[in-house]
Amino acid sequence: MLYILLGTLVGTGAVGGFAGHLLYGGGWGWGAAKNILLGICAAFMVPLFLNTISSTLIRDILSSADLDASKYLIFIGFCLIASISAQKFIRLMSTNIIKELQEVKEKAEDAQSKAKTALDATESTIEPEVGPLTPEDEKAFSDLDATTQNVLVHLLDGPYTMRSATGLAQELNLQVELVNRALQTLQSKSFVRRGVNAKNQKRWYLTGSGKKGATEIKNKQ
Repeated sequence: MLYILLGTLVGTGAVGGFAGHLLYGGGWGWGAAKNILLGICAAFMVPLFLNTISSTLIRDILSSADLDASKYLIFIGFCLIASISAQKFIRLMSTNIIKELQEVKEKAEDAQSKAKTALDATESTIEPEVGPLTPEDEKAFSDLDATTQNVLVHLLDGPYTMRSATGLAQELNLQVELVNRALQTLQSKSFVRRGVNAKNQKRWYLTGSGKKGATEIKNKQ
């Protein structure tokens, strides 16, 4: 059955390419041969086209023990249509495939970014390392002003792992500008990061070192 389909692709491509040459005009010799070759190429792109529209026509023909005449004639019709307008069909398919590949790439990059954010956010829920802070860590946390320390501790004690500046400001009764400034300070010291949650919203969350420092600050309060 496969060899029948391959022969059909070559045959309909050649016939359709020649028909397109007669239909749209052009010189003989190389001009006709070029259109026939383009027709065969277009016919071989028909299975790809059928796959993009989720058609099972090829699978149905190949899986059938006996040749289904109605489905086979439909397949021939697709091949002839594609090969008669070979140049337009090839350009259209090439453009659509490149567009779909770009969309797949963008979705993969977006999924990778969300996965990294989720992994980092999960890191902040892990129990911090046992032991005292290093002198460098102690200095970094002691240099934080009271507002920044409160924001850091609230990120630890709050009801959610990932928080917005607006939500933190409301719960701490602070201005959003002050909270944003505190978060930027914490971010510069790698105590918090900003990522995207499952709803594609930008949110702040503690890093592992940020949670450890917040725990130490909380214990001293």
